[in-house]
Amino acid sequence: MRWLLVPLLLGLFQTTPAAWAQSLGNWEIECRPDRPLKTDNCSLAHHSTQEDDIALVMFSYVDRELSLLISGDRVFTQAEINIDENLIFFTLLCGEGYCFFSGSVAEKLARHFSRGRSAVIEIATSSFGVDLTQRVDLSGFGSAFAEFRNGRPK
Repeated sequence: MRWLLVPLLLGLFQTTPAAWAQSLGNWEIECRPDRPLKTDNCSLAHHSTQEDDIALVMFSYVDRELSLLISGDRVFTQAEINIDENLIFFTLLCGEGYCFFSGSVAEKLARHFSRGRSAVIEIATSSFGVDLTQRVDLSGFGSAFAEFRNGRPK
């Protein structure tokens, strides 16, 4: 299953030196050096500036299917994303240090991120409710996502 590739994908982008990286506001496009003009080798990430356990929000392609990965330092059981306080998406595809949205849900999230002002990510680390909350500024996401889809910097 594609969601089994999540830990491998995350490790690959953290350990492989980038062919190029470009910051666009709070978002950064990074591509691997082996084929830097291919979208499948690039990621679009928002690195948290907060001192909390959610460290990374990253869009990438796995087998030509868009994915959104939320990673951190704890075991996650569920993630919920609320965009501009009125749209809610949730996933139960979570595990040791990550939650994963893929396919049409990731595509919808990218469209809403492009039009939104902010997202609130709520993570459950147990069955007792939300344990971690992080606000993500979505300014600049639309232009960064357009460049990410092209697979190369302008």
